[in-house]
Amino acid sequence: MTTDWRFRSALFAALIFLSFPAAAAPCDSPRDPAAAITDCTQSINSGKWKGRNLAAHYGNRANAYHEQGDNDRAIADYNEAIRLDPERTLAFLGRGIAFSDKGDNDRAVADFSEVIRLDPKFARAFLTRGLAFVDKGDNDRAIADFSEAIRLDPKDAMAFNVRSLAYLKKGDDDHAIADLSEAIRLDPQDADVFKSRGLAYRKKGDFDHAIADLSEAIRLDPKDATSFFVRGGALSYKGDFERAIADYSEAIRLDPKDAFTLVGRGHGFSYKGDFERAIADYTEAIRLNPKFALAYFSRGRSYLLSGSAEKALADLDQASAYAPKEAYVELWVDIVSRRSNLPSRLEQASSRIDMTVWPAPSPRRCTSVAAVNWSRKTTTASS
Repeated sequence: MTTDWRFRSALFAALIFLSFPAAAAPCDSPRDPAAAITDCTQSINSGKWKGRNLAAHYGNRANAYHEQGDNDRAIADYNEAIRLDPERTLAFLGRGIAFSDKGDNDRAVADFSEVIRLDPKFARAFLTRGLAFVDKGDNDRAIADFSEAIRLDPKDAMAFNVRSLAYLKKGDDDHAIADLSEAIRLDPQDADVFKSRGLAYRKKGDFDHAIADLSEAIRLDPKDATSFFVRGGALSYKGDFERAIADYSEAIRLDPKDAFTLVGRGHGFSYKGDFERAIADYTEAIRLNPKFALAYFSRGRSYLLSGSAEKALADLDQASAYAPKEAYVELWVDIVSRRSNLPSRLEQASSRIDMTVWPAPSPRRCTSVAAVNWSRKTTTASS
């Protein structure tokens, strides 16, 4: 699972403005990548530039290609910049970010390590390498790199922010919250950090603090659908289904193609006993994502609770097919099968699921936002 895109995007946006020498200036247009590519190509082909100055043009064009999402061309240009100027730290840094975006974290780590060798006081090189270590699942080395970045630049809010991500992945919620609190102290206008701390509080079960942080995130960025979604989940845990449904509805208005939010609102309707609306939301989620196990599971439960055992079993079977290792699904398949006078399948299912997770979680926990284990855009701060 890759690191949240916003960290890398913010890092690259900050680093690109470090840019290259003035000799490269008409082809340094980070806000207009297409124009930069055109200008840099003309400069490269002009024959006027040699050595480090030519490397600067290749580096700037690589930055522009990266901004457009064309990592292969970006890497090719970074390669040429490095060939022309083997000590160009920003070319190694940019290439490392491009490799990381492609999921090639080993090469990314190698490039970031070269940046650190060339400039051991470059704090953000430690940040980028730390993020690559997070993507590799090596959270301890990530924390070491983030800590060094903080030592070099203790006022960089982003460093505390990304270190919190590694702590969360290690299950160390308290250290994560402490880092996010420091990031907020340093930059109290960053909505994403309030959202991340809200996620961390929600993970700890501290729903009041989660709701407070998510409300502040929404105040700072009222167009972020994810903050409404996560706050809706926290409100659901507290049993405030009316407000939860309102949050989910706003999230859906902002992002109508998010199947997970539709399932969240469906749960709110289901808990209120409004199975017709719940089923409608689950059905729309399935239309958007036909292999969404949680949507089939949730619709199956609603069908059962509204008296349609046959439809319930069909949906639960579908959920089992898409999530064959989910013990909780198999329990519900067995419940509905027995109610329909069909033989139990638990013994057969036990060969492919981890029965050590029993007792199964409560229905609210399984079908609530915490079911991000079934896959979501999560890892906004917790996974």
